[in-house]
Amino acid sequence: MFEIGTGRGLLTLHLAQRATKVITCDLDSHLLEEAKSRLKGFANITFLRGNAFVPPICKTRFDVCVTSLPYSRSREFIEWLAFANKRRFRSCTAVVQSEFAHKLVALPGREEYRFVSVLAQILFGIEIVKGISRYDFDPVPGVSSSIIRLVPRNDSGLDSFASAHARLLRNIFSFRGRLLRSAVRKTPELMKCSRELREEWQNRRVEQLQPQEILSILELACSPK
Repeated sequence: MFEIGTGRGLLTLHLAQRATKVITCDLDSHLLEEAKSRLKGFANITFLRGNAFVPPICKTRFDVCVTSLPYSRSREFIEWLAFANKRRFRSCTAVVQSEFAHKLVALPGREEYRFVSVLAQILFGIEIVKGISRYDFDPVPGVSSSIIRLVPRNDSGLDSFASAHARLLRNIFSFRGRLLRSAVRKTPELMKCSRELREEWQNRRVEQLQPQEILSILELACSPK
């Protein structure tokens, strides 16, 4: 089990009581030392100091991930999770701002439907498990929170989803509010496969395309010619 954000080790304690092995990391050395002191009786915990999203910690192998990161890092977390373990983990449970949770499951055409929505929906099954009251936190934050669970999808072909697909997806959504045709004209990867792209796709706004339609476009554009 991999925990991102050790904090004072309060959640780590519960994880260590249930898991065979827990790897936990935090950027804050003072918090990490406090957690080590609190949990010194557990031999199944490995403490790491550093950024979970950059080497070497980002290469940590795990089957289950748990995190309650600062909400400003939520999108970074999803982008990292997209390629973590080549998505061979079983599940991830995270506490995020409720607004972000609803963005992840937003439908095409909604204001909340963005790059991160499509990335998450292509690669994961997403469940909003429950909302958390602001008053369950100390100090009380100004936003509401939700617990989400993400499970890697096993659809055929998704194993080939790579960083090139993610970069192109981000570029496509930079044309949000415009027809896909506009993105095709200004994106070399899309231009080279323009004849293979359906007219109905090209004549719709980027944010009206379904995740699976966008995945088809990415696969056409990124496939070797």
